[in-house]
Amino acid sequence: MKSYLIKILKILLLSVSLLYAKEKTAVKLVDFSTRNFAVQSFKVIKSIDVTVKSFGSLSRSKSLVARAWILRSGDRQVVWKMKKSGVKRRSRFLVELKEKIKLSAGCYELYFAVEPETRFVQIRGVSDLVDGLINRERITQRRRRAALKWGVELSVDEAEFSYITVTQKCDCDFKPVVSITPVEDNSGLSEGFALCRPADLRVYAIGEGTSRVMDDYGWIIDEDRCKVVWKMDYKRTVNAGGAAKNRKIDEVISLPAGNYRVYFVTDNSHSFEEWNAMPPDDPYFYGITLWETDSDGSTVSDYVNRYENNIIADLSKAGRDRLYKKVFRLNKPMNVRILALGEMSGSSFADYGWMLNLYTREVVWSMKKSNTMHAGGARKNRMFFNTIHLEPGTYEVMFLTDDSHSFGRWNEAPPFNPDAWGVTIWTEDEFSAEDVEKDVFYRDDNVIACIKEVKNNQHRKVHFRIKNGRKVRIYSIGEAEGPDRFYDFGWIEDSSGKIVWKPEYRMAKPAGGARKNIKIDTEIYLNEGAYTLHYKSDGSHAFGRWNSSPPYDPEYWGICVMEIINK
Repeated sequence: MKSYLIKILKILLLSVSLLYAKEKTAVKLVDFSTRNFAVQSFKVIKSIDVTVKSFGSLSRSKSLVARAWILRSGDRQVVWKMKKSGVKRRSRFLVELKEKIKLSAGCYELYFAVEPETRFVQIRGVSDLVDGLINRERITQRRRRAALKWGVELSVDEAEFSYITVTQKCDCDFKPVVSITPVEDNSGLSEGFALCRPADLRVYAIGEGTSRVMDDYGWIIDEDRCKVVWKMDYKRTVNAGGAAKNRKIDEVISLPAGNYRVYFVTDNSHSFEEWNAMPPDDPYFYGITLWETDSDGSTVSDYVNRYENNIIADLSKAGRDRLYKKVFRLNKPMNVRILALGEMSGSSFADYGWMLNLYTREVVWSMKKSNTMHAGGARKNRMFFNTIHLEPGTYEVMFLTDDSHSFGRWNEAPPFNPDAWGVTIWTEDEFSAEDVEKDVFYRDDNVIACIKEVKNNQHRKVHFRIKNGRKVRIYSIGEAEGPDRFYDFGWIEDSSGKIVWKPEYRMAKPAGGARKNIKIDTEIYLNEGAYTLHYKSDGSHAFGRWNSSPPYDPEYWGICVMEIINK
């Protein structure tokens, strides 16, 4: 009986000691009367029980507008979050949550955030509006007092207090392959990396998306294979915590060996610079980060931009309402890479690029809906990024912009890489001055007679002579909308004034740009003798005065007689 009483006494004493065990505050964030966001890193060296006590606020719609959460630094996972289901209301603007959680050894980050517009004023319905109008000062003071109590603290048993320490930065994070974080407003950032062998990489990206469209997001380009290998699509993202528009993607991708570039773009609001709604759960990682799944780092090699010194034509950073041109000559066959960013309006382009072989006047490349993809930002931003093969010859690359939405003057969200608006062309391998000639002056040596750059309301003519009858090439660009609807066109008369050649609509092919731009490129036989070349334009849509998109060869708005060349 005596031993039984002793056992009961010991149990009672143990219960009392546990009941009155002292806890000490190890980490805390307090007073949000003048701030709406704070974070504190801490480290746990041994698994412990932690008491979390948090004071926040509920809106009239019962959503948390002041809340706390804990993030594990190593894997960026939220291990605890303040939820409205467990809170107790202390006053109109103050709720309390107290619970015990277990934290294993590792690095953590304690956060507290207040929805920006609700720091002191919460007009959430008619009653709040009426109260605000009648008792504005009294209500403001009550909210200020509540905000002084908003915050969170972590407490542990006094005996385990040494197991948890506050730190400036945790030293247990794996070094990322690429980290473009935290990203602020109006940013278009990129960083390159290289893999010496195939690897699996974890891609962790946090951005902003609304109405199933991403506003702040990232993607990865394979520079060796000239293609986008990963993109932050809205449909594959999940909520990143906080506001509904905070979106996150966390997945593993497999990439072959090669050179890559990672991009991240933001619009002009809601970023790490300043949140206009509740921030995501991992605000310092707003942007994109890549880690190796194998932590030894053996797959990552030094990145070298192989292309920055190989540029042969640069028409980037294209401003509005201009036609940009560059001429270059290749003295041997080459594969060239083209990066072109432009604007599509409806089914046609407003800002776009193309390239001509100046010897043949043929279009060897142009931006089309079928060969471009979304370039990020506004839906109308389009991108061409691919390799084409060019034979030796002289080429002219052009880029045309309209009077809106161009580099530095965006009327909607800019593309992922705003600086590339326009066209950039570079070779895959380094080149010598003998292989490539840049900024070339070109003159047509095969022209017999030519009328070019015809403006509105002109009738121009040129006399020429053919020695020894032979075939010649007629190259003409003008305006027509049907067999009997030629508006800008040319013809040839002999010495007696007889028309020996005139355009027929069946000969016409699209000249690029507006549908009414037509091109005739044909061969005819001219006897020996004297001739007159004519070209006539109406009162609208001609060189320098386009009322719609110009053709791909705008300087040749007119007609030319040329020697036959081998194409």
